[in-house]
Amino acid sequence: MSGSIRRFDFLALGTQCVVAIPDGLDPTLPLGIAMEQLDLLESLASGFDPNSEVRRLSDNSDGEAHLATHDLIEIVEIAKLAGSITGGMCDFSIGAEVLKLGLRDRKNPSGRQGQFEDDADVPVPKVIATTVPGYERILVDRENSTITIPKGARLDLHSVSKSFYADRIAAMISETFSSPVLVGLGGDIAVRQASDSEPIEFCVEVLTGASSRQISQKIFLLQGGMATSGVFRPVGVKGDELGQPHIIDPKTMRVTKGGPLSVTFAAEHAWIANAFSTATVACGLGANAYAASIGLPCLVVSEDHGMNCYSGWPVPAEIDPGSAASPTWNPTALEGVLA
Repeated sequence: MSGSIRRFDFLALGTQCVVAIPDGLDPTLPLGIAMEQLDLLESLASGFDPNSEVRRLSDNSDGEAHLATHDLIEIVEIAKLAGSITGGMCDFSIGAEVLKLGLRDRKNPSGRQGQFEDDADVPVPKVIATTVPGYERILVDRENSTITIPKGARLDLHSVSKSFYADRIAAMISETFSSPVLVGLGGDIAVRQASDSEPIEFCVEVLTGASSRQISQKIFLLQGGMATSGVFRPVGVKGDELGQPHIIDPKTMRVTKGGPLSVTFAAEHAWIANAFSTATVACGLGANAYAASIGLPCLVVSEDHGMNCYSGWPVPAEIDPGSAASPTWNPTALEGVLA
């Protein structure tokens, strides 16, 4: 069934966030849960905050076991699973290579990842030019609450942690208030239903393409997750409208080129959809063959705006660029948003 839904939009983690709940539910506490969890996530997994837990561990990677909080261990375990199910194409251990890209902080576009304040207490990141260790060499010891990172390696948890927390926040709100909910964190969307009430269909619009040929598709989600990954990371900086290339092929340690413009997957959880959408973009020219092999519904949009749908993903309709319904293209259109 379709029900009356209220959506709440806000900025967090440098991206557009959405919480959608039934109209009759007081939003104060659900939004409070979302904001509390997003603050926690930033303190754990931010690659831009020199005081985040993952930055401290990465800055001091020496091949020895270091104490870590339960929350960070949980994220790292999910990241290791993402590496495993994608055959290593979604690899969170290549943070040293990501650091070299100098990605802008969308919360503070004048700052870049890899830039530090002039403070003697801020450790200098260990960036090496040799092969970066793979995800399987990041060791987690739950019993002793430690994480071991090989010397010189850095962790990049931004993408997988954001999608995992979309799942986590959606589950917390649904279970706490026995309510259907949609949580969207940038291009990562999670939907949960209440076990004791009729489900609500949430309509999600997937936008991608360029102003001359924009693609818009509405997908109804009853349960699970959806994630869109694009070859460009939107930063909202004047003069840099196309964004920054940001996905690295773990096999070559180079920025992906010649691959799809964007990839959208649907899966049981948002973090699974995110893992496969990221991995497919990283495959570059081999993206379509990789996407077809996964067996999950997905949409691959190539640089020439060709569209390939796999495993039951419905064929999208294109917006007539001359119609009033066609908005001016914006790089944020690479992300799935609530319709």
